[in-house]
Amino acid sequence: ENTEGGGSLRGIGLLPVETVFRAAKTTVQTHGTVADTAGVLHGLSGLAVEGYEIHMGQSTRKDGARPLLTLTDAVSGTVKQDGAYKGNVFGSYVHGIFDGAGIGQAVIQALADKKGVAMGDMGSMTYAEYKETQYDLLAAGLREALDMDQIYRILEEGIDE
Repeated sequence: ENTEGGGSLRGIGLLPVETVFRAAKTTVQTHGTVADTAGVLHGLSGLAVEGYEIHMGQSTRKDGARPLLTLTDAVSGTVKQDGAYKGNVFGSYVHGIFDGAGIGQAVIQALADKKGVAMGDMGSMTYAEYKETQYDLLAAGLREALDMDQIYRILEEGIDE
């Protein structure tokens, strides 16, 4: 469609997919489940996922690649297949897929199992909760390093000229 100048570029070749850049941009909240997968991440099969799609591509699976997710558009209710996997390589258009409870831990556990590494108790904190604790630490550091009374004064009264 000659979007962004057109042309073609070979990808890195990890998955047998072909992606065409389109003029229409997809931006949608979505949720669904991981397909019945094989390979090292088989343990993710059936887990719930949620996140958002923001892309201008449309990918077609080739050479035995299978869909990774079954998704439901949060607004329209449309159900579709997304992503691809083949062997131990997995890919998806869904951003934030590791933020929900279970997915990140399941990936880490599957990789640890594959390598024979004992993970022990990883706790129950989700990635979203972890990010919030990191934001709180950043805010505390900023409050300590800045003159917050002066900042609040400027916000309320403006800057003296």
